Amino acid sequence: MDDFPASKICSSCEEDKPLEDFHRHKRGKWGRAERCKICKKQLDAGHYEKNSDTIKAREAKYRKENPEKVKISQHNKYMKRQAEIIANNKAWVKENREKVRGYKRRHQAQYEGLKKEKDLSPDYPTVIARDGMFCYLCGEEIVDGKYHVDHIIPITKGGYHAEFNLSVAHDTCNISKQNKLPEELPNEVRDRIFAQLQRLKALEIESL
Repeated sequence: MDDFPASKICSSCEEDKPLEDFHRHKRGKWGRAERCKICKKQLDAGHYEKNSDTIKAREAKYRKENPEKVKISQHNKYMKRQAEIIANNKAWVKENREKVRGYKRRHQAQYEGLKKEKDLSPDYPTVIARDGMFCYLCGEEIVDGKYHVDHIIPITKGGYHAEFNLSVAHDTCNISKQNKLPEELPNEVRDRIFAQLQRLKALEIESL
């Protein structure tokens, strides 16, 4: 078999370019696509512009029918670029400190307003005594004293500031959870949350 050449001619722009400028393609000449990456990108952009509604509808349907596959795909994409994404985020925060402070102030004001509207005067010691020092997110015992009393359903997504919506969690688990609903979390965490919600509902019924 002859050695591959160092370049080939793009079928669109007809320029002679290095093989690295072409996507890999099993059935393509020399294992590369016929169009160079730039021409392929332009072609895809034009196709998307003409068929954006159809493509968006198809993608939305796929996401709805395959939520677990979508989560796995998004996770894999993130992991491939994790270091780059984290570095970019840190650089953006460093260059936009005033914007970040503004976001935090607005978020805190929104949170406090919603919390006041949905405040049912929970008693934190009662919540801690009820749950013990076990994290409802990971199921492990909290042995270092670093814990949060977390809103199971976030205040900003309809949850109440009430004992039936509060549980003890590791500070790190709670930070990782962020502002997500149970169904937005990994299966094992979601199942533990739903089990805790059912337990709290049963306790509430017993107390009536």
